[in-house]
Amino acid sequence: MVTPRQDEFDAAAATLERLAQLRSGQLLTEAEHAELRGAALAALRRAIGTAADGATAPQVDGAATPEAPKLAPSAAPAVAVMGAVPYGQLHAEIVRRVADSYIGGGGTALARAYRAIAELAGARALAPEDDAVLREIADVVFAETPTPPAHDPPLDARDTAWLLDRLRVLSDAAARTHASPTASPAARAIADTARESTTRAAERLPAAASANEPHTRASFWRKYVLQDVDGAFQGGSAAVTIAPAFAPALGVAQPVAVAVAAAFGVVVGAGIRSGIAYGEKG
Repeated sequence: MVTPRQDEFDAAAATLERLAQLRSGQLLTEAEHAELRGAALAALRRAIGTAADGATAPQVDGAATPEAPKLAPSAAPAVAVMGAVPYGQLHAEIVRRVADSYIGGGGTALARAYRAIAELAGARALAPEDDAVLREIADVVFAETPTPPAHDPPLDARDTAWLLDRLRVLSDAAARTHASPTASPAARAIADTARESTTRAAERLPAAASANEPHTRASFWRKYVLQDVDGAFQGGSAAVTIAPAFAPALGVAQPVAVAVAAAFGVVVGAGIRSGIAYGEKG
C-alpha cells in the first residue's frame, strides 16, 4: 500500500478541517472558503501525487500489489503546502501578548481592545463598519468594574438583570455582524466569542452563586467572559502582525490571507485565555 508523504498529507487534511470549522461558524464567506479549500485540496493531491510518483510495487505475501494511480500534472498545481502555514509562530505571538497582559503590560483590557481594533483596521482585516460594532462590544465587556469590595456585590442567582442586559447587547452586535454581507471574519469571530461566553456565563450563574466561595460580579464576569474576549482581541491583532507569512503558505492573495489569519488568531487567542481562566481559582 502506498503511503502519502505523511507530513504534507496531515497538514493539508488538518487545514481542510480548520477551514470547515470556520465556514460552519460563518467566519468565512462562501467565496473565501472556496478559494482556500481549493488550495488545501491541491496540496492534498500534491502530497498523494508525490508519494505515488516515487512508489514501487511493494510485495505482499510474495505477490506484487498494484501501484497507486498517478495524478495528472493538472491535478496537482504548484501551490504552497498548507503545512507551511505558521501556526507555531501565531501561537507564540499570542502567548507573548497574553503573558504581557498578566504582568501588567499594555494597560487595561479596554485599552488593549481598542489598540487591537486599530491594529486589525490598519492591516485591513476589518470592514469599515466593523470598527463601531467592535468598540461597542469592547465597551460592554471591558466596562470598568468597582474596585472597592463594598461596591462589588456578591453574585446572586436572583439578580440576573445586569447579566441579561449585557447578553442582549452582545447578541445584537453578533447578529449585526452576521447580517452584514461585508463584515470581516475576525469581527464575526470576536462578536460570536462575546455572545457565546456571556450565554455560558448566564447558564453557570446559579451554580457559581451557590458555591462555597461565591464570586463577586466582577470576578464572575472576568472568569467567564472578559478573559475569553480579551484573548479574542489579542489573538486577532497578534495574527495580523505575522499575516504576510500566511499569503505564500496559503497560496492566496494578501487580503484574503490577512482576513483568514485574523480569524484564526481570534479563535486561538480566545481558547488560550479561556483555558487560563478556567484553571484559576474562583
